[in-house]
Amino acid sequence: MRAFALFIAILLSLGTSATTQAAELHLNFRQFPAPVYTGRPAQLSWDYKVAPKEISFNNAEYEEIATYKWLHFAGHYLIVSINCGTSVECGVLVDRKTGRLVSKVPTTYAGWDYRSNSRLLVVNPYNRDDPPAIEYVPEEDRETTYWIWTGQKFDRIATEPWPQQ
Repeated sequence: MRAFALFIAILLSLGTSATTQAAELHLNFRQFPAPVYTGRPAQLSWDYKVAPKEISFNNAEYEEIATYKWLHFAGHYLIVSINCGTSVECGVLVDRKTGRLVSKVPTTYAGWDYRSNSRLLVVNPYNRDDPPAIEYVPEEDRETTYWIWTGQKFDRIATEPWPQQ
């Protein structure tokens, strides 16, 4: 485990050169575990520095969303999707223990893939059986990116270009 942590640290220090090696990393959710929080969600505390009031949701909406286990991420966080454009999806990360908005989530054209017990976030996952509507995705964004939640921010660790269509 220590060797793997060192490997990831080296990749992060390499910057963009590490992003070309995504296929060789064989990333999976089990490599980045997070203990799952099962307590009640704290009351929502909006932070306008993280997300402006125009895209806010109220505490009643948050309390309902917080019960949706498929939205739970990295142990005690909740990813809340916010529409921010015609074909773009934005999101915010809410700490269910404190109710605070802690971060924006990387924007996506093809959704996110994540687990409640993992700190790995996959942005724009490519599904061969149900490929994204590529005509709505700018060419430079036709890639899957892999992010790790550090507890304070998302660190991009790898990138894979989508297959040519």
